Amino acid sequence: MQPLEPTAARIDNILRRKGQVILYGPPGTGKTFHALAVAKELAARQAFRKPFRELSATELNEIEGDNGLVRVCTFHPG
Repeated sequence: MQPLEPTAARIDNILRRKGQVILYGPPGTGKTFHALAVAKELAARQAFRKPFRELSATELNEIEGDNGLVRVCTFHPG
């Protein structure tokens, strides 16, 4: 399997070391995009031992489906 791309590898290393990651920055800089992409990639590698892009439709559903491994929760500052 190919190594993770640099941003994903950095997030993975922080998760392994600290157990959590906080992405911060101004709006529109890709925080949510990177968080979702890395979460899906790491879940695919952990659950199926292959990259996210190589998953079958059934495997994709296990990652992204309604009760999938990757879910999003948004906290609003208000």
